[in-house]
Amino acid sequence: MEPNIGAEAKLEVRAGDEQDTTAAIETAKATKLDAGLRSLDHYKNKLPLWRYAARQKLIPLVRWETQYVAKLQAALRSPVLDSYFSITANLGTHTFFMIFLPILFWCGYTNLGRG
Repeated sequence: MEPNIGAEAKLEVRAGDEQDTTAAIETAKATKLDAGLRSLDHYKNKLPLWRYAARQKLIPLVRWETQYVAKLQAALRSPVLDSYFSITANLGTHTFFMIFLPILFWCGYTNLGRG
């Protein structure tokens, strides 16, 4: 499975920087991402002590279960489910509410928009 390289990398390919993009993809493949994308020192310095302690206790569980969740997701993956989860993931975003709630008020469903 190819990593999601994002819009910036796709723009680089269009601009002709194919070698840089290829190197970035190879680096992403070689890098094993862990729970959180920053170093452990970052979390120790930035989080309150109680959150850092809870994180340290939960990290081994997350590392253990990640491989099983990834296998399950790979086995159940389908275009229909991909579309479904992409759409439903966006239903809780700020953008969705800023677009959808005014429509409710505009159409006269003010009680639904407030509740």
